[in-house]
Amino acid sequence: MSDWTEGKDFSGQTIRNITFKGAKIVAADLRNARFSGEIGGLTINDVEVGPLIAAELNRRYPERSMLRPDNVDGSKATLAMLEKQLAATYDRAGGLTEAQQNESVDDEWSCIESLRHIIFVVDAWLSGTIKGETDPYDPISLPPSFLPPKPPGTSIDPDAAPSLDETWSVLQSRLGSLRAYVERLNPDELLRPIEGHARSVQNSLWVIFGELWAHNRFINRDLDVVER
Repeated sequence: MSDWTEGKDFSGQTIRNITFKGAKIVAADLRNARFSGEIGGLTINDVEVGPLIAAELNRRYPERSMLRPDNVDGSKATLAMLEKQLAATYDRAGGLTEAQQNESVDDEWSCIESLRHIIFVVDAWLSGTIKGETDPYDPISLPPSFLPPKPPGTSIDPDAAPSLDETWSVLQSRLGSLRAYVERLNPDELLRPIEGHARSVQNSLWVIFGELWAHNRFINRDLDVVER
């Protein structure tokens, strides 16, 4: 027998880190609702909306089509594009006050917090997953909200409160390591399966590239609000 939930009112609420995989929602009032997350196969009123959303995002952000390169040269070009975007974001944030750099919009991460999370992403996926290091985390790196503030066995400091320049210095170091790795890539390494993991090096780089691009976009989206 299916589990049923009826008559619930979620108006005005924020719901995080949930899964509706395989769920069926019927007779819903979705006016003015906002969703984000993995949406593959999502069907609304008998229309699969994932491809429509992807096409619109690619129209708005043409560089998005570069985020899953299938060769070494494409990986180098994608990383160069992302580094350029992040440098522009750092320059933009540098013109704001410290309070603005730490300001949260709609309960999302601040600019500095998002940059700290990008550090975590590179530490986790490049140093941890691809290179197999056991504790690659800088103390200021920021885990996602579904993990503990200090995951067991990591050097992360949950009380860290770095400045923009301190955060950028660490991020520059991480991006330098990523750049050095990508510059040394060859086709065999790109397609190497990662032992004990469902992903290859290529798949892991796709995660890094996608996270860098998405969080950079989120930062600038929120800075638009902060500056207003």
